[in-house]
Amino acid sequence: MIFSSHAIIGAAVAQMFPDRPILGFCAAFASHFVCDAIPHWEYHLRAGITDKINHLNDDLKINKDFIFDFVRMGLDASLGAAVAAYLFQPLYGPLQWAWIIGVVGGLLPDFLQFVYWKTRCEPFKSLQRFHLWIHSKIKLDDYPVSGILFQIACVVAIVAMTFYVRSRIGA
Repeated sequence: MIFSSHAIIGAAVAQMFPDRPILGFCAAFASHFVCDAIPHWEYHLRAGITDKINHLNDDLKINKDFIFDFVRMGLDASLGAAVAAYLFQPLYGPLQWAWIIGVVGGLLPDFLQFVYWKTRCEPFKSLQRFHLWIHSKIKLDDYPVSGILFQIACVVAIVAMTFYVRSRIGA
C-alpha cells in the first residue's frame, strides 16, 4: 500500500489504545503487515531496483531519480499524516498523541525496509524476509484505478470500524 494508506490506518488502529501508547504503536506497526497482505496498488519507484529471482536483493539507489521518489514518498506520507490529523486529532484528552504514534508505527516498516537495503544486516534482514513473505503476491499495479479504489475502501472500512469501536467504548 502507499504511505498515505499506512499512515491513516496506523493512526486509526492506534486510536483503539488511547491510554496505552506502546500497545497503540505496536498495533499500528502490525497493521502495516496486515495491510500489505491484502492485494493492493503501489506506485513504481524510479530509483528502485528489483531482483525478480530474489527480492532480498532489491534496492533503492541514491541517484537523481531517488530525489523524485523521496519527494513523492514525502508528499504521500504527509498527505496521510494530514488526513490522520484531521480525522483523529482531538482537542484534549489521552487521544491527543495516539494519531501521531499510529502514523509513525504504520510507516516504520517501510522505512526499516530502506534501512535493510542500505545495511543488509540483522535484525533488518529478518524483518525484510517477513515483509516479503507476508506481502500479497497479487499485485494490482497494472490496474491503478481498481487498485486505488480498493485501497481507499480498505482505509474507509478501518477508519469506520475505529469510530464505531470508539463510540461503543465511550472514548
